[in-house]
Amino acid sequence: MTNLGPQTKDDIEIIIDARDQVVARVTAWNPDDIVCDVRVGRHRFSTDDPSLPGGSDAGPSATELVLSGLATEAAQQVRVAAKEGGWDPGDVYVHCRLVRDTGGVHRIERDIRMQRQLLPEQRQTVLSIAVTVPLADVLGASIEIATTVW
Repeated sequence: MTNLGPQTKDDIEIIIDARDQVVARVTAWNPDDIVCDVRVGRHRFSTDDPSLPGGSDAGPSATELVLSGLATEAAQQVRVAAKEGGWDPGDVYVHCRLVRDTGGVHRIERDIRMQRQLLPEQRQTVLSIAVTVPLADVLGASIEIATTVW
């Protein structure tokens, strides 16, 4: 993986409102073409978009990363709830799809499946968790995107 380039504003803590809390921080560096090098804490990986000219499928697309975050949060939270509730769901599978209908409206469809049969109250717990994971909350609400160009 290449160097993540010059320092970014994320490397300098800027507090605009003392009541605001940074929940997550990601830096993407695009030295050329379509592939981006991404830094998330101590983790580094590449993203790409094969649908764009010059894209080569060298990593997941931005849309796939959003969907993977939604799926991951749901799977992890189901596992935590199961442990706390003393039940074993077996393997937890979460599958997310971004769908655009004929009117051009996007929606995310998410299937959560467990290896083991759940009782009705456990199924309701899983459903409650799925709609309240942090990323589902963000994606389901309108979100302000404040952009600064450096």
